[in-house]
Amino acid sequence: MPITCPYGHEVCPFTSVCFLTDANGGVQLVVKPECLEAVRQRVSVGERKKGSAAVTCVQCKCSVGNSMVFSATEHLAFATHKVLLDGVALSKKHKWRDIAQGAFGGRIDARDVKSFVVRRPVEVADLSTTVPRGRADGELVYDWRELLVDNNGKKPRRYQLEAFAEATLRNLILAMPTGSGKTLVGALLAAHYVRRAPGQCVAFVVDKLPLCFQQANAMEA
Repeated sequence: MPITCPYGHEVCPFTSVCFLTDANGGVQLVVKPECLEAVRQRVSVGERKKGSAAVTCVQCKCSVGNSMVFSATEHLAFATHKVLLDGVALSKKHKWRDIAQGAFGGRIDARDVKSFVVRRPVEVADLSTTVPRGRADGELVYDWRELLVDNNGKKPRRYQLEAFAEATLRNLILAMPTGSGKTLVGALLAAHYVRRAPGQCVAFVVDKLPLCFQQANAMEA
């Protein structure tokens, strides 16, 4: 049961999307985070302007929705009047909330903001190839190698990788002794978020002027 563009080209199956209910009760049809990599082979995301980017079908270049980034997680959402659900044409008058409560409600998963990102056990892998990669079982795999430019040949310690992986899933206060590598964890996170949201910035905040230069040198290294 596919979702197609107006010209009938498949952009993703029903299993790759969910009805997402936001904090204000609004409902959107969005691609599940763990399925983004596969769906991106069938759609193209344009240049981001004011946080939003147009999403088009790779075959006919027609618009099917838009992409925005919230909390470092991409929300690739489809517009009611720009896609067909199992061959059924919709219009601007249709609302995803009504559609979710209708015939398609039992055929497409529903999630809220808390359950949108699948929070399965996290594996910190040394040999994976993407950052992160959604596996068939929904588990997220993180590879730190492509995030570091050089690091003078040093490898992050296990506890640093665990802290990095955990911090990508939730807000985290990292309490570690001086010299234990908190800056490296921060550098990994910064690189991770920039890679997931190209064109966005990461702010590294310190409370003293000398630390600005210290952290800048550490991040560049």
